[in-house]
Amino acid sequence: MTTSTPNATTIPMKNVNIVVIDYPGASKSAVYGLIETMDLANEICLQIDANVEFKTQVHNLENLLFDKAVDVVVLPPCVKDDFYTQENGVLDRYLSTMQQQGATLASACVGAFILARGGFLDNKFSTTHWRLASLFTASFPKVKLDVNAIIVNEGNVITAGGRMAWLDLAFEI
Repeated sequence: MTTSTPNATTIPMKNVNIVVIDYPGASKSAVYGLIETMDLANEICLQIDANVEFKTQVHNLENLLFDKAVDVVVLPPCVKDDFYTQENGVLDRYLSTMQQQGATLASACVGAFILARGGFLDNKFSTTHWRLASLFTASFPKVKLDVNAIIVNEGNVITAGGRMAWLDLAFEI
């Protein structure tokens, strides 16, 4: 009697390329916490034989790579309340280019201000830190704000509420 082994089909590894933007004033605990969380996710994926690998890189505004394929761009929360209130043409162009290439844009806390200022949240639902709801609504009337939500996933844009919601955002990614 012979036994046959079914042909095992190898499922190709799915790489999820993530760029975390370390903009001026960005929370370093969130920037590096996102990397660490994705590294832990990779360990879990190996343990359960999930063919997914998260490749996370940190870029600052001086080293944005417009020609590199990215699946998710993350804007972490900040520790200073100034950068997210300012226009930044280079960052807006980068986010626009990445989204046009298929990347999901994601933010935690005040990162939603950066997305809204660039028009990426127009006519979409979003969340941000509850303390900034009035300023956000006054500044971006085209955005449908829900500060009671921890995560709002609009498909190609994901926003997370409070400053520590970057961890919820990592789980959503």
